[in-house]
Amino acid sequence: MSFEDRLLEKIKLDIDEKLLPFVDKPGRYVGNEFNIIVKPNAKFRIALCFPDVYEIGMSYIGFKILYNIVNQIPWASAERVYAPWVDAEEIMRKEGILLFSLETKRPLKFFDIVGFTLQYELHYTNILNMLDLGGVPIFSKDRTEEDPIVIAGGPVACNPEPMSAFIDAFLLGDGENLLPAFLELVYNMKKEGAKRDEILLTAAKTLQGVYVPKFYEPVYDDGKLKGMKKLFDELPLPIKRNVIPELKPEYYPEKPVVPLIEVVHDRFQLEIMRGCTQGCRFCNAGMIYRPVRERPVDDLINETKTVIENTGYEEMSFVSLSTSDYSLLPELMSRNYELVKEKRISPSFPSLRPQTYTKGIAKFAREGGASGLTFAPEAGTERLRRVINKQSSEEDFYRAVEIAIDHGWRLVKLYFMMGLPTETYEDLDGILKIAENVVRIAKRKKIYNMEVHVSVSPFSPKAHTPFQWERQNSIEELLEKTRYLKSKNRCKNIKLDIRDPRITVNICIDEIRKRQRSRTYSLSDVLNQNPKVEPAHSPVEKTVERKELREIIENAISKLPLEYKTAIILREFEDLPYEEIAKILKVSVGTVKSRIFRARKLLAEHLKEYREILK
Repeated sequence: MSFEDRLLEKIKLDIDEKLLPFVDKPGRYVGNEFNIIVKPNAKFRIALCFPDVYEIGMSYIGFKILYNIVNQIPWASAERVYAPWVDAEEIMRKEGILLFSLETKRPLKFFDIVGFTLQYELHYTNILNMLDLGGVPIFSKDRTEEDPIVIAGGPVACNPEPMSAFIDAFLLGDGENLLPAFLELVYNMKKEGAKRDEILLTAAKTLQGVYVPKFYEPVYDDGKLKGMKKLFDELPLPIKRNVIPELKPEYYPEKPVVPLIEVVHDRFQLEIMRGCTQGCRFCNAGMIYRPVRERPVDDLINETKTVIENTGYEEMSFVSLSTSDYSLLPELMSRNYELVKEKRISPSFPSLRPQTYTKGIAKFAREGGASGLTFAPEAGTERLRRVINKQSSEEDFYRAVEIAIDHGWRLVKLYFMMGLPTETYEDLDGILKIAENVVRIAKRKKIYNMEVHVSVSPFSPKAHTPFQWERQNSIEELLEKTRYLKSKNRCKNIKLDIRDPRITVNICIDEIRKRQRSRTYSLSDVLNQNPKVEPAHSPVEKTVERKELREIIENAISKLPLEYKTAIILREFEDLPYEEIAKILKVSVGTVKSRIFRARKLLAEHLKEYREILK
């Protein structure tokens, strides 16, 4: 047995004995799922890393596609890595267990390439944490010839600069042909003895969509960014994303991996088209996934039959930015109908436009067992929808609602944004007006149990959109608009769910969404950057300097379990009532009180040596 084999056996033993028996969900880390691909003799390995927990990462169709494509290459192996939950990370750091892949339990540092997908900006610090936990230097400049090349792709990679110090190369655009080409280049050049900088420079010169930050420099004028300068004449500038002309059937796995535990989207995902027919001015996806590419119906029917047979899934979803925009949808539904009925598959349409919603779609989805229907008006008035270039009208929307009600729907979900450019309180009133009109339409049809779930999220400017330089509302403005909407909603049939804007700026809530303890940003960073984040009840300030107080509190809070730490900060630092904390954390008020009680008890123990100071 080689040294590498002995090392992997030891790692597997440590995982089995020191990790799996002591975590809440060992299924996140076991591997060995149905249809898993293990290639122990592969000559070249890439870790496909999703910077969130297993349940979320296993729902991502992009990794299923790349996992399938790479593992078709005879000499290459793609293995999956997900961010561990906090209980597992604590044990791994304590026991010295490096972050590992599910396929072979190989640590991140022993891969040839480590590849991350950038789906959301809130994943940034998860990536740094995963690199650190996997034994890979966080900063690109600190990596040697012995370290893996770290790459990143996905939608947020199209705005790469925030992560440019940590990523060796960004792969921009469609990865179906770009990733295999990049792997082949690295594999062949490594066999010839090329150094990593030579490999990266060659990739940046020859492969469209590859951006290597170290070979470019920003140009400033009086402190303002004016552009980028390339360090080698052969490099492209601007850098164009890679676009595949067609969605070939061989890209999609016939035997996708079936998760061991329940995941967020536990169903077969059938991508029917890519790109968007519209041009909403706030939408990043609508810009970066252009042009529109539709898949042939024959390919979709064959994939459905094969995947259902090889997985046993009982649910499927038609995946695209807007399913009802697929021009061949009537033919697809007609030919899929018998298969859906025979296999008792429940289909869903996660993204629909009111203006293209038809009786045929309603009938197909309803007979398949769909219970909820989702539309995204985005804005409350016709005026504001024109500002954001949302093409659907209220007449389109109400027509679609009537079709849905006539076909048996009793739940409609609506998505809106607040804080959009030029927004007024009249636009906010329009959000509730639209929801109330849905209830009125239902009552007119003698339906009195109609539920309307209204979800409102703060507008956040996205790169490469017409609104990328627009002002974002302040926290205070968004909180005032939140209070306004809640005070105006008096209909019991309407459930109003408004995302708390503090989630995007408060690190303790950010930790909840990122599912990890950040080692990059500490509570002291937040206190230094945001003086409003401070204890609401702080008699200690009378006797000690603020810096000393901050260090004492930070040290004590850092020792708390994450759920206790989050609750106590929201209560003591943000001065929120128990009810609001419960809503943010999505737990009961009793659970909040219990966590805060236990947090205070643990803090008292941690701070006992400072009792004289704290009196």
